[in-house]
Amino acid sequence: MEQWQVLDIYDGDPTPGEPASIRAMAADSRRAVGEADEHGTRLRAIAALSGALALRGDFAATVEQELALLPAEAKALADAHLACTRALSSFADELERVQRQSRSALQRGMAADSQYRSLLDQFCALTRRSPRGSGIWRGLTESDASGEREPVYSMASSVGRSARLCEAERQEARASALQAKGLYQEAAGRCATAIRAATLTSTRLNAARRSAPDTGASSSTTSGRIAGPAGKKPQLPPHPRHNLERVQPGSRTKAANTVVLPTADVTKDIDDINSGRATWDAGRQRYVVNGRTYIPKDGRMVPESGPGLEALDHQEYESLKAYIRFDGDLDAADAELSRDPYNTPAHRARALEVFRHHSKYQE
Repeated sequence: MEQWQVLDIYDGDPTPGEPASIRAMAADSRRAVGEADEHGTRLRAIAALSGALALRGDFAATVEQELALLPAEAKALADAHLACTRALSSFADELERVQRQSRSALQRGMAADSQYRSLLDQFCALTRRSPRGSGIWRGLTESDASGEREPVYSMASSVGRSARLCEAERQEARASALQAKGLYQEAAGRCATAIRAATLTSTRLNAARRSAPDTGASSSTTSGRIAGPAGKKPQLPPHPRHNLERVQPGSRTKAANTVVLPTADVTKDIDDINSGRATWDAGRQRYVVNGRTYIPKDGRMVPESGPGLEALDHQEYESLKAYIRFDGDLDAADAELSRDPYNTPAHRARALEVFRHHSKYQE
């Protein structure tokens, strides 16, 4: 855990987990698919012979009804396990990718830090100065050689320049590790949402079959207790492009753009919506949950407003992309943005409010 502190990450591994263990879970789930399919086949065979069994007594009708329901329930169970298998397999693949990124960032950061510390020692030996503060002095640059005489000035200036570049490399590695952390959280959220959705779907289907009147008609797969589209099928989380860490310089800019900050627990929101714990505003065709508003569209939730959901207009979103493109160099980004007569200081100030939550933002 301590090794990640070299990147100023103090809560441990940003991409924890073992892909092999997750794949083992996926394999167990896939075996369960086969078992459920096998049970379903046997149950259908038994149900087909129920008339020949010539059951008698008070419970005969109940037994025959149960036999008719069980094959479909076994299929629902198999489908749920299959969805879980796919979700776990996908998460294992994504975990491997983000771990490669975070491990590479850690190695880069450790190398840059080691070289920086060596250069700091050289600078202090040349100038006979002591490091600033109680911890590692991170701000060494060539400007710190000012006031020294030759030949010390030239040597100390060169050391300071190299130290500045090493610290920049460490900061880039940190940003890469934090990006990997964001991608990891998104992947874990998608996996959890898919598993919850599979479980909810199976439960709803079976509940609907058992609560349907025995009229011979097929039962509805909708839930009468969950209002809105989520009552028909579980809704997917917002597209990853809404997440702040996924905004790229080439991202498409619309007239209205909603950015999801890391502080918003969107995974819980979607789980609450799919579980019936959200408020459905039928008039506005929106879900309201945990103070946030979502618009259902084509089976997926679109974030609209609320804590951690930031609405940006065209120029504000363009400003945000510029801050990301310039890796947090606000002066350089503002210089470019100011060339656009339609981009105002107010647009840039609003974008900066959002950018402060990005891993590339530097105080």
